[in-house]
Amino acid sequence: LRGNRGSGVSRVVNNECSVSIVMGCHNGADSLPTTVHGIRMQDYTNWELIVVNDGSSDATAAVLENLRRNDDRIRIIHQENGGLTQALVVGCEAAKGTYIARQDVGDRSRPSRLAIQKKHLDRHTDVVAVGCSVQNIGPGDECLGEWIRHQTAEETTRDLTDNGIGFVHPSVMFRRDAYEKAGGYRRQ
Repeated sequence: LRGNRGSGVSRVVNNECSVSIVMGCHNGADSLPTTVHGIRMQDYTNWELIVVNDGSSDATAAVLENLRRNDDRIRIIHQENGGLTQALVVGCEAAKGTYIARQDVGDRSRPSRLAIQKKHLDRHTDVVAVGCSVQNIGPGDECLGEWIRHQTAEETTRDLTDNGIGFVHPSVMFRRDAYEKAGGYRRQ
C-alpha cells in the first residue's frame, strides 16, 4: 500500500529490534510450538515476538513461558479474553519495532518472509504496508489452494480503500508510525 509518506544467519540480540511480530492467542497451546519455531527460523533475526495470551483456558500460558525461556526475543502479555482485535491493540501498543508484522497461531511463514518484507519497506519509504501470497495447507501438509495478488501498489490501495479488500491479515508487515497515525485497530 502506498501512503502519503515521503536459515542460518546468527541471531541478533540487542535492545532495539526493527520488526515486532504481533500475535494474539486464545487456547493455542497445541499450535504454538510449531508457529514459534517457524518464526525462530526466519532469515531475518532482529525481531521481537509479542504474544498476547487472550484469556486462554488451556496450557497456552505454560507453553508460552517455556518458549520464552528459550528465546529472550519473545515477550508475553496476559489479558482476560477480549477477542483477537483487543489482543492486537495491546500487542501493537507494546511493539518496539519500526515495523509490525502479523502472524496468527497455527500459521507458518517461509524463512525469507520478514527479510523480504522489511527490505521492501526500507527501500520504498512511500509504502506503508506489504503482504504476501498465502497457501492454505491441509491436515496432511497438502496445499489446498493459494491466494496470490497480481496487482500494482496503486491497484491494491484502491481495492482496500474502495472495496475493503486487503491483504490476508497475518501476511502483512506495516510501518508502526503509520499504524499509530491512522489510530491503530478500531477497538470495536
